[in-house]
Amino acid sequence: MAASFDFNQEDLERHTCRTWQEGDWIILQCTQCDFLRRMNWKTGALKIDQSGEPQIMHSAQHRGQKIALDVGSMN
Repeated sequence: MAASFDFNQEDLERHTCRTWQEGDWIILQCTQCDFLRRMNWKTGALKIDQSGEPQIMHSAQHRGQKIALDVGSMN
């Protein structure tokens, strides 16, 4: 039996991350908690260095492009 969850994202706390690039990796770091991820812009690989608080929605932009960050736990 599949479980179903209904989240009202409007009620969730939101943090904005700062970004910078190191080689093929875009680094995304929250200035309000320990959230830290690395995304390889060539391969799409995503590494979670620090997951931060799971109840907080994180967003970022890098060079004008919006980056989706809360897509589950991928390593």
